[in-house]
Amino acid sequence: MKNLLYFIIPLSFLVMSSCGGDPENKTSSDINDKEVKEKTTNENQSSTSSFSWDNIPVYPNAALETTEDCPAKWSECEKCEHRIYFTDDDPNDVCSFYKDAMKKKGWKKNVFQMYPEGSCMGSWLSADSNVRVFFNAAQRRNDKKTFIAITMGQNCPD
Repeated sequence: MKNLLYFIIPLSFLVMSSCGGDPENKTSSDINDKEVKEKTTNENQSSTSSFSWDNIPVYPNAALETTEDCPAKWSECEKCEHRIYFTDDDPNDVCSFYKDAMKKKGWKKNVFQMYPEGSCMGSWLSADSNVRVFFNAAQRRNDKKTFIAITMGQNCPD
């Protein structure tokens, strides 16, 4: 299982991208939308900018299995922690929960991908891009439990 995580975590950073619109084509509603987004971002920035597991939603039916050292990819982060949770719930339910819950907590999505076999991965940044979170969920074959792996790092090099 760890080998899979070592593959997925670096792969996720290759997939991350952002897109922007044409700055010359703004309407008054675009400007108002921008003001609302900036206000929301500023309100959420204090909650996601610090390295705290309180800022990470935990799936309601998940139990913390272990806290581990971070994968080698994260070794240059100022702070880093990796947690693994398990649940009996369907991985699609877990994936849907995190897709919505991270946004509600004020995290900026880099990438989120759900796969047909019932797994997903995602990565998010704090409002000031100081804290990174990588998330992965899938069902284990041997016991059909869904694992949830979350890595959080602060001040990580690009």
